[in-house]
Amino acid sequence: MNDHNIPSIIQANRKNASPLPNMSTFQIWETMLEKSICAKSRAGILARKFTHLVDVNFREQHSPLFYACELNISKSYLRKICNKAIGLAPSDYIYARLMLEASTLLKGQDKTVKEIGFDLGFKYPSHFSRFFKAQSGLSPDGYQILHLKAG
Repeated sequence: MNDHNIPSIIQANRKNASPLPNMSTFQIWETMLEKSICAKSRAGILARKFTHLVDVNFREQHSPLFYACELNISKSYLRKICNKAIGLAPSDYIYARLMLEASTLLKGQDKTVKEIGFDLGFKYPSHFSRFFKAQSGLSPDGYQILHLKAG
């Protein structure tokens, strides 16, 4: 996997309207570690703590400010260390984590789009649909249909 895979995926999704590939959280983390040239520096340690906090809280907290406060650093410093260590802005990492979970849940047939949106911390189903479409280029319903036909 090349060093710029995750940022490339996000940019491709915004431009080409293709859904995120089915990457596990572990694969995303491994990619980030490969890229990290400062894994043992303060920035690298804080970046790892940030990714851990996101994995624990992404369903309830979508704001980089929350994570900066939890790490006792400024939002701008969080952005700086994430760009340096991960290669992504904090919001892009949070969005990628949300999209990973959303795409996994949408492939299952046991929950509605509305339930998935609520599970991922969106107050209104329309906010989840708008977020998903902005990130992937497909509506959540369209994504489900695409994967039902492929499966």
